[in-house]
Amino acid sequence: MNKKTLVDLLKLSHVKRWAIIDSVKEQSVADHTFRVGVLAVYLIDKLKLQLDKGKVVLDIMLHDVSEAETGDIPSTHKKTNQDLQPSNSAEYCLLRLADTIEANIFLQRYVLRPHRVTRFLDSKILFLQKELSNLCGIPMEEISEAIDNLIATGRNYD
Repeated sequence: MNKKTLVDLLKLSHVKRWAIIDSVKEQSVADHTFRVGVLAVYLIDKLKLQLDKGKVVLDIMLHDVSEAETGDIPSTHKKTNQDLQPSNSAEYCLLRLADTIEANIFLQRYVLRPHRVTRFLDSKILFLQKELSNLCGIPMEEISEAIDNLIATGRNYD
């Protein structure tokens, strides 16, 4: 890791997430990143995925590092419509899935009118569940059950 990346990662605790959405609780990008890592490791263990946890966690640590410079801009400006594009690996699919689950949990819990945003996130979660099922050969029902339990836990005990 170079010095610029180190400095950018350390800045993430000061970068506000959800800049354009009114929420009753603030969240930093660093908080979001930590929570995505926790959710991903939980899914790796719960689904018995044969993935390198270290690589997944490192990828998660770096996935929003550009926001140290840009702030948390709407996802439509970050990438060109990659939200519902196929992943190139199970690790990347899991990162995207944990990222989307974390956003869903936060929005359901702390945003006054989350329905329009969470409907999109629900469809993205379903898309990524199917993709993870195909990439890892795990039955869709098993993934759905793990995710439903994870979301319910997050909404109730966050």
